Amino acid sequence: MNIRYFLSLILIFAFFTGYSQYHYGIKTGLNINKQKFSPNLNSNSNGQNAHDVFGYINTFHFGVTGDYFINNSFGITSELLYEVKGTHYNKTELSQGFDHKLTYISLPVLFDYSIFRPLTLQAGVETGYLLKTEDTYKQTEGILDDIDQFNRLEFSGIVGFKYDLPANVYLSIRYIHGITSLLPDLINRDANEEHNIDLLNRTYQLSIGYVLK
Repeated sequence: MNIRYFLSLILIFAFFTGYSQYHYGIKTGLNINKQKFSPNLNSNSNGQNAHDVFGYINTFHFGVTGDYFINNSFGITSELLYEVKGTHYNKTELSQGFDHKLTYISLPVLFDYSIFRPLTLQAGVETGYLLKTEDTYKQTEGILDDIDQFNRLEFSGIVGFKYDLPANVYLSIRYIHGITSLLPDLINRDANEEHNIDLLNRTYQLSIGYVLK
């Protein structure tokens, strides 16, 4: 069911890119990624807050884009991206530090508002399909390198800005706020009680793009 839904989104993207008033291009850039628990977990025996376990890692993204402006102020942007998210797990009393990476095919859909001619405000949603997971420290115990334990679909909210440069080049910056828990069966046991918790992606994305048509 998940893969059928995702393929349907790709077909919708392909339909719009063939529309005569649709402008398409390519983009690439940097992802600055981190993960977090929600709600936050209690501190461990060393007084280390659970959020302190997570650090940022730098990864990348690239793909194709399309823009359709309804009028001079409003438009829609859709993209098909290959991107890597994840986090750095800092060294703790239980494990060595390591990088954990999640590779997605992602479909962002954004609503555009032109604040003034070069600068556009963008906000929307992103659907990502998880292709693989990877740990740089293979001795880590647990399920972080087992893709079957992860949600294959991730939904996120997006807000950012796009700035047009001469010669069909543009720059963009956006914040991607993960909504779907990466590990659906993650449970925290505290004082003989069990609580469901979410593990979420947080991503800052810096891009450079080129409009082909």
